[in-house]
Amino acid sequence: MRSTIETNERAINNLLKTHYYRIDYRRLKKIIIEMAEKMNLGFKSSNDDYHEIICENNDQFMSFRITMISIEETALDIFMDSYKAFGGFHNSSILKQIYAYLMKECSFVGLALNRK
Repeated sequence: MRSTIETNERAINNLLKTHYYRIDYRRLKKIIIEMAEKMNLGFKSSNDDYHEIICENNDQFMSFRITMISIEETALDIFMDSYKAFGGFHNSSILKQIYAYLMKECSFVGLALNRK
C-alpha cells in the first residue's frame, strides 16, 4: 500500500504547509542535497530549470520544489510517496526530520501565506 503526502500553501496541518526560508536558491539546494545524503534519502538529481531536487530509495520517492520569492527568500514544498505498508506515519516522521535539519541550517521565515 502506498502513501502520498504533499506540502502546499493551503494545507490545514502546519507540517504540510509550504515552508519559507531566508536563503537563496543555490544555498538551499546545496543544503537539501547534503541533507539527503546524510539522511540516506537517495539523492538522484537536481534540475535548475524547474528548481526541483529528486530523491529515491527503497522506502520512498521525494521531490523538493524550491520557489524563489525574492533574491534572499525561498519557499519549499515537498512531495513524498512512500513504498511502506504504513507510509503515512513514515512520511510524517521523515518530514519532521527534514524540517528539523533545515531549521538548523537555514533562517526560517514562516509557514504558507502567513509567513511574516
